[in-house]
Amino acid sequence: MTALRWASGEKTVADFAVPSFGTDVPPSDSFSVTENGKYTVYAADSAGLSAVQTIEVSNIITLAPTITLDYSPKTAVSTGVAISASASVSNSASGNTLNALRWASGEKTTADFAVPTFGTDVPPSGSFSVTANGKYTVYAADSAGLSAVQTIEVSNIITLAPTITLDYSPKTAVSTGVAISASASVSNSASGNTLNALRWASGERTAADFAVPAFGTDVPPSGSFNITENGMYTVYAADSSGLSAVQTIEITNIVTQAPT
Repeated sequence: MTALRWASGEKTVADFAVPSFGTDVPPSDSFSVTENGKYTVYAADSAGLSAVQTIEVSNIITLAPTITLDYSPKTAVSTGVAISASASVSNSASGNTLNALRWASGEKTTADFAVPTFGTDVPPSGSFSVTANGKYTVYAADSAGLSAVQTIEVSNIITLAPTITLDYSPKTAVSTGVAISASASVSNSASGNTLNALRWASGERTAADFAVPAFGTDVPPSGSFNITENGMYTVYAADSSGLSAVQTIEITNIVTQAPT
């Protein structure tokens, strides 16, 4: 054997006629390539005969897995959301498969997931539930040894019930009754959380009392309602995430008996 050389691409004996064409195959009889494609090996003997043989490599993976993330629902909720996570690998026809699909809270890197026990496996359903706002990272690794991460931010989980503000006027002794003003603000309105109900009832009530939509009386658009008797009055507020609160105020300045 007087020559054993290789070159990328599909070549002919004529291509190797120039002695400097191609690269010598090392004594180990193997050479490394990092790209898919065809490779040609040329051999020549001392009798002047030569031949070429071409091989095609198609199992080199250069693209990391692609991760797709979403979450539902996107409306304001108090119970949490489900994050859906899927990943596809490059060149699956060559036998490349998905070896890992895990998640962790916070913004993480592939290095964080290098330890196999780091994070939690995405279940076969392809989704996992979270109950706190923040960033969540999903990691995918394929059988070729490539990996990727993708981060998603959740901001529509409501954890604080509406805040109710009450007052009444006048505060001096009156016989005609007083006006109770009632307003409520919701948490994280930027996420779409809105005030769904603002009702009142006489007495000291709980949120459970107002669970029936017909219970109590809507606070009018003016934000105040009139009462003519002393006692406790409760205002109930509920938001679109499903959270609710009550606030009670006591009235003692309504005079109903004439002087004796």
